[in-house]
Amino acid sequence: MLRVAIIDDEIWVCRLIQKLVDWESLGLEISFVENDGVSGLERIIDERPDIVITDIRMPDMDGMQMIEEMRKKKILSKIIIMSGYPDFNYAKRVLKSGASEYLLKPVEKKRLEEVLLRLIQEINTEKKIEADLYRHQKNSGRIHEMLEKLFIENLVTQKPIEEKILEVGIKNIFNNPDNKWFRVLLVKGVLDGTENDKVLKFISEYDRISSNDHVIFFTFFYYNYRVFIVSFPDEFEEKIPELFINEYLKITSEKGIDLVYSYSFKTDYINEISSCLTTSFKGALNYFSCEDPDKMLFSNEQVISEERGIIPRELSKMLLLNVEALSVENSLSIISQMYDVLEKKAEEKPYIIFIKSIKICDYVLGSLKSGFEDDIGAELKYEKEFFRRLSECNGIECFREVALRFFGELIEEFYKLKRNKSRNLIEKAKNYIQLNYDKKLSLNDIAEQLYLNPKYFSNIFKKETGIGYAEYLNTIRLDVSKTLLKDNVYSIGQVASKVGFSDPKHFSKVFKQKTGVTPNEYRKFHV
Repeated sequence: MLRVAIIDDEIWVCRLIQKLVDWESLGLEISFVENDGVSGLERIIDERPDIVITDIRMPDMDGMQMIEEMRKKKILSKIIIMSGYPDFNYAKRVLKSGASEYLLKPVEKKRLEEVLLRLIQEINTEKKIEADLYRHQKNSGRIHEMLEKLFIENLVTQKPIEEKILEVGIKNIFNNPDNKWFRVLLVKGVLDGTENDKVLKFISEYDRISSNDHVIFFTFFYYNYRVFIVSFPDEFEEKIPELFINEYLKITSEKGIDLVYSYSFKTDYINEISSCLTTSFKGALNYFSCEDPDKMLFSNEQVISEERGIIPRELSKMLLLNVEALSVENSLSIISQMYDVLEKKAEEKPYIIFIKSIKICDYVLGSLKSGFEDDIGAELKYEKEFFRRLSECNGIECFREVALRFFGELIEEFYKLKRNKSRNLIEKAKNYIQLNYDKKLSLNDIAEQLYLNPKYFSNIFKKETGIGYAEYLNTIRLDVSKTLLKDNVYSIGQVASKVGFSDPKHFSKVFKQKTGVTPNEYRKFHV
């Protein structure tokens, strides 16, 4: 069985998580439970659980510090971070630092089970690959295939790869001990609307660059880009651009297809290749926005700089507020104003419009807090889709149109999701009240049944029903009491008890406040 550790400074949260899941049926067992980060880390170091479920904010050590310490010790447990606060910028940092999932409290049973099942599958896959690597190192073809799949998945999701797998993987994929350097190279066809199908087909099938015994690469197709991961020795650093130029000229003359090439900075650390990929994407999109393509055929990290202060702070603040309020019209108006600024700046520095488009996407996704309550991983999905749409732009004039359409659809979708989720939760609450109105039933009791924060539940209940929880509960109780009073079978005290009031006097007081008459007077009128 895989082992799970639970760490949270709130004891009731630990107990809730323990009860929430049938661990044994999933092939899991609770390794230990701790109520502070320091003790939790000590147990993690000693016991090496497969999965760690921990709060993001705890005394003495928070979730980020725990992740950092675990990685320093080369502990690669899957980490699920929980938070009672929808701080999604922090969530993004946590995920990029190596956490597997970010869940908002109160954690829902279905969502936790989905995450656990995914992590179980990941752990089993990694263990199988590692075992196969060490057991069948001579079976290079199969190993190569497995490593490429694993490498691509980690590359595009920006997750670090387990070092043991990397050690063997480098020997199998880049089988040359002299090649210590890596670059990411990109190839993309220029789409002009006339022969787009032909261009895209060529790029998707294109799987080579000029190479020799010293330059080794593997390749995959990603969002209209052909990506090459290239390894090479010191003496070939200056020759990589030359290889690309020769290939560019050959294809342009032989195939009649205009291509864009972009390459990243070099690195000797394979887990840094995600950053190389990002740099190459920026370089390629910068090229599309440039009137003089010969100057931008190759692009590295020196070309791309993070420009600050371009978008006025007032516009950024207004965008955050209006997206959070799910106001489509106002949000798109502000985004359009941002592109007024960006298009002017892009006349000098074309790549600015791409970098800041991604920044706008960060603003929008960071403000859609309620939509990520169930699945913080959805953020990556939307980022990828936005990037895919941007990757089809050949000039700065189409970025505004792509952004307005994408963000309009996104905010509308989140508005519907929020409404549907709130309504579903309130329906569950109403059903529970109908079945349990005769018991002691506090707001905290209902919130716990729904795995919700009591304050959050109180807010959405009032928003959806128009009245507070206590008033709604009393309305249900009084409606039932009226039927019992009409039947004239039970005393006033018995009626009060049967509808959940422990004090008959309090029942009579509430009844008169709502109906204008006492329970006795009501009975006389209707019997």
